Amino acid sequence: MATAGTDNMRQVKRLQKELDRFVSGETGIPYDALIWFAEPLFELYQADPRPPDGSDRFTRDVNELGLQVAVLETARLFMAYVLLEPAEAERRYMQLERSLIGRDACERERIDFLELLHLMEERWYDLDESVQARIAEAFRHAAPFHVLLERYADTLSPAETSPDEERYGPDRLDLPEAMALFSRPLLEHVHVLEDPDLLEDALARAGAYWNLVQLKEERYEERLARIVKQFAKSPDDERRIAEEALRMAAWFYELFPERRTR
Repeated sequence: MATAGTDNMRQVKRLQKELDRFVSGETGIPYDALIWFAEPLFELYQADPRPPDGSDRFTRDVNELGLQVAVLETARLFMAYVLLEPAEAERRYMQLERSLIGRDACERERIDFLELLHLMEERWYDLDESVQARIAEAFRHAAPFHVLLERYADTLSPAETSPDEERYGPDRLDLPEAMALFSRPLLEHVHVLEDPDLLEDALARAGAYWNLVQLKEERYEERLARIVKQFAKSPDDERRIAEEALRMAAWFYELFPERRTR
């Protein structure tokens, strides 16, 4: 019969093997780049970013190793998400959020997560372009976003939250209902509903505007500029997108006036 010590050693060896995959670059991501990219996550989870060495390969605590592996896996998922095409990223955003903070995350947790995502995006763009290209190639061949996302589908328990935090507006809509109502102005034209490409673009803009209105004031303009660049196809289109974003922000607070105090 296996003892507790034997079970512990098996867990350490399994985790060490997972960690070695990152350290060796087997995942296709240079370890130095991954560790640098993951710094905000190590700080958030108060995990030890030290790479293992010969003196402590099997003496580090199971929980410590497990947390380090989890942080690196999460960093890899963020990298894969940032590499998505803009429209695909907007479409996949809710899947990413729910996988990492749970379906029942409260509004404060959702805003904090969005802030974290923007920070991770900034760190990605600070990487050397040659490193970015190498990582992008590795993801295309070995671990595209949807594959990594599946590994996270059931790994985190939903956060405890109060029912009021999950509801929107006087009718106390849940999140999917609230987002559907918010998106309505962008979907009201028949030609949009009849054209799959126009529909996908409208839904992506709705998701972008929904996320935009959650941001703190100091991050709003930066994110708005990124949205304009993402969706505009001409200088005139840039003005249209910027004006549409303002209208959708006003629409959000008209629908959900209680969110002004959040």
